[in-house]
Amino acid sequence: MLGSQLLGLRTVVIKTRDVAKTKAFYRELLGVSAHFDQPFYVGFQAGAQELGIQPAAPDEQYKAIPYWGVRDISVAADILRKRSVSVKSDITDVGEGILLSSYTDPYGNEFGLIQNPNFTLQKAHPDLLRGYISQHQSRGLCLPAVGRRSCGNVQGVFSMILTCPTDKLTDVRDWYAEIFGQPSFDQPFYVGFNIDGYEFGLHPKEGREWGIIPYFGVANVHASHLKLTRKATDAHSVTKINSVGEGIELGTVACTSNPEGEVGLIQNPKFCLSNAARADLDELDGKLASTVSVAATRRKRKKPEPSDKDKHQAREDHRDSKRLAKKK
Repeated sequence: MLGSQLLGLRTVVIKTRDVAKTKAFYRELLGVSAHFDQPFYVGFQAGAQELGIQPAAPDEQYKAIPYWGVRDISVAADILRKRSVSVKSDITDVGEGILLSSYTDPYGNEFGLIQNPNFTLQKAHPDLLRGYISQHQSRGLCLPAVGRRSCGNVQGVFSMILTCPTDKLTDVRDWYAEIFGQPSFDQPFYVGFNIDGYEFGLHPKEGREWGIIPYFGVANVHASHLKLTRKATDAHSVTKINSVGEGIELGTVACTSNPEGEVGLIQNPKFCLSNAARADLDELDGKLASTVSVAATRRKRKKPEPSDKDKHQAREDHRDSKRLAKKK
């Protein structure tokens, strides 16, 4: 079990046969342009995560691959090998100290690990330093929207949901329990694993093929769903919005502007980053306390503004000194 090695969801990679259309779809959804745009990879900042788009190989189908952050990828990889997990690609250095590896479960679903020494919530969310911290209430983070023109204030990828055949749910649950630990929610209709605040879910659906759907957190799922389906006029399959309790609402949309896969929307008022955020929060607490202290000191040291009477007296004194100088 990866246990304390896990740091939450860091990257989601979309493999697609139509990069141009998929890129346009996510630019519309997120409300931001790609920060990296090359034929072999397109990268968007989606909240705290990287959303990457890569061209699929000729024999590959559309798929979404979650990359889970780990403290030490070598240790985590050894744990997976001992569990006889199939290695898709071994540990690779992709530059700037970032290490990646990917694996497949027994049913062909791919997931990855990433060790990124450069990742901090401050870099992913610079606005946190301007008041997006709610640690006094929940020791979590209220995440700002990605783009002002996004479809309903997208806040990042909150959940990755694996759809599976109903008769395979128990086997899949047991396999992932050995990797992620016991599920936080375990019912015949849904199994959820909490990975440092993010959700990896198993959703059984009769007649559905295997596949992982990314669910983007939004402030209002109804408004976001409406905006997305209006902008994507070619929508061909829209799943109704479902309330699943505790104020959490889900909706999915599939459209030909996102040519091959579904995208989910989730409104979760209780979402917060837990353990993964504690170190960053502590560091932010220190920075904010230091900033407040410096500002307070400056205010104390600042000289008071002179009154009108003092200004008038200063002018008179200046004139007198000039008269004396002329007499001399």
